[in-house]
Amino acid sequence: MSCCSSTQRLLGVGFLLALTVGCGEMNSVSIGAGFGINLAGAEFGALRPEFSNANVGKNGEDYFFPSRKALAYYADQGLTLVRLPVSWERLQPQLGSELDPIYMGRILECLDRAAQLGCSVVLDVHNYGRYRQQNGPHVRELTVAAQATKATEVDKSSLVDLWLRLSERIRNHPAITAYGLMNEPHDMAGADW
Repeated sequence: MSCCSSTQRLLGVGFLLALTVGCGEMNSVSIGAGFGINLAGAEFGALRPEFSNANVGKNGEDYFFPSRKALAYYADQGLTLVRLPVSWERLQPQLGSELDPIYMGRILECLDRAAQLGCSVVLDVHNYGRYRQQNGPHVRELTVAAQATKATEVDKSSLVDLWLRLSERIRNHPAITAYGLMNEPHDMAGADW
């Protein structure tokens, strides 16, 4: 059974056509502040079952950073606000330890390219409130918690440690405009952020 008769549908189409024609030509929309692009890639591969802090994959194969060409293309289109998702496990392979110099170097190179092109970057730890840690032959997915009381949790102080170390490296970088402390945290049993 149809919700509308043929006559009603025809009248509806005619109305939409008249409305469209009556509006004249469309004006182009200028892209300005507040418009940007999510340049995914540096966080890729993190959902593979074997991914962990000890098995982060290979740059250019499992994950990649945006090239200068890609950044330039979007900057030329007026999309100068860039969200750059990154992986906590690649950035800090051992909780509470130094940042990985190679992965951090790639982030800094990307930030430098963005700055040269006049782009502003939101650096986003793209982990969903999780840290995947190798535990013998198994991978444990640890959930950020106010205080880690279970083997499946990581204390929020570890996330604080990550950001203290990371902010030391990037806080004065001309491309940085904001931080995405943690992308889409979920199912965290009331963790106090």
